[in-house]
Amino acid sequence: MASLSIAYNNVNFYIMTPSRDDKPLVYFIGIGGIGMSALARWFLSQGYNVMGSDISDSGTVKELQKEGVRVKIGPHNPKNITKEVKRVIYNQAIEKNNPELQKTLELNIPAQTYPESLGELTKIYKTIAIAGAHGKSTTTSLVALILQKAKLDPTVIVGTKLKEFGNKNFRNGKSDYLVIEADEYKASFLNYSPYAALITNIDHEHLDFYKNISNIKKTFVQFLNKVHPYGLVVLNKDNTHLKSISRKVKNPIVWYSMKGSEAKFIKSILKIPGRHNLSNAVGAYNIGRALGIKKSDILETLGEYNGAWRRSEYKGDYNKIKIFDDYAHHPTEIKATLQGFKEKFPNHRLVCIFQPHQVERLKMLFNKFVSALSLADDLMLLDIYKVAGREEDAGAMTSEYLAKNISNKSKKPVPVIKTIGQLKIALNKNSDKNKIAIMMGAGNINEWTDHLINI
Repeated sequence: MASLSIAYNNVNFYIMTPSRDDKPLVYFIGIGGIGMSALARWFLSQGYNVMGSDISDSGTVKELQKEGVRVKIGPHNPKNITKEVKRVIYNQAIEKNNPELQKTLELNIPAQTYPESLGELTKIYKTIAIAGAHGKSTTTSLVALILQKAKLDPTVIVGTKLKEFGNKNFRNGKSDYLVIEADEYKASFLNYSPYAALITNIDHEHLDFYKNISNIKKTFVQFLNKVHPYGLVVLNKDNTHLKSISRKVKNPIVWYSMKGSEAKFIKSILKIPGRHNLSNAVGAYNIGRALGIKKSDILETLGEYNGAWRRSEYKGDYNKIKIFDDYAHHPTEIKATLQGFKEKFPNHRLVCIFQPHQVERLKMLFNKFVSALSLADDLMLLDIYKVAGREEDAGAMTSEYLAKNISNKSKKPVPVIKTIGQLKIALNKNSDKNKIAIMMGAGNINEWTDHLINI
């Protein structure tokens, strides 16, 4: 077995890299997830034999199979776990009684959650972690591309797919830099040991776990105080919750703001729409400068960036209507995305097809959802996408109930769409050549998009 040497803070670390004749098998339960698949690609890039399972097939699963990963599709089966498996990594949404996880424990095979496994990598690389309720994927992408432009050759694990990375969510770099998207769900990011951290914002998110904003802020403080004593902390000064915790952060803080001197010029060169993306770009600019990267490299990267997978992504046309795909699933994100599209397409009628994501989120932020979705000129809803392992009985909380409340506020009909055929009929009504449609949500609405434009 060979080893990859990485120097960090004048200390050499070694990752055991299998040779062709020695390939330990790593098994991923829930390998189709955006984070899980990126981590699987890291192990694949280091020469490991990678295998996994997922309940359903997907584009990401098909991509992994083409790259040499064996994936079992369908109900999780304990027979998939054999003594040949040397490590199991599982999605945090996997329940403890999962049959594959149970078999793993029976065989005494080392098992880790996704953040536990990624946390090991953050200790051996010089890790730059991007966290926050909204904007993580875009900001992580920008930071990674800035480091790439500066020839710092980072390894990257991000929660979206980038054209610059061959439409993948992973880049295998050769330096000691690692850029990661650090999710706060279930306090995942407390497993990480970053050299630098950028926080885009704190908001009322993942309340099924945190219960209130006070617990969210306390956890972000814990994360920030895991940053290396000589590392970097970069925070968004426009976010009141971040300002409120700043005194509890041990490291000196680099603040950024859309009121800063660089924001006006960045806005003039930025191709991705919306004030939220301007804020993401300003944050990426500031961490780049704090890392000593040339201003010219940073600005060139920001000006070239055309967006990422499922982030205001143009997918094609349906009956002369431009169709965009967006991952927004929280009221703050929905509002920012719709406002961004209105800025970019001021003379177009804005149609939003929204798939609510997770019953508990909808319950706890219901009035904010009603307000944010009312910004669309026309709105259609899909049924709620229920997240495995995170749902209780929906009760009266349905898309029909949400539609009724939005219709009462906007004084416009809000249909609930059940089939792709119904969606096509609805889009064909009142045909307008200046109409654009946004397929929005964090569930499987992107599959509807593909059917709509026949990809």
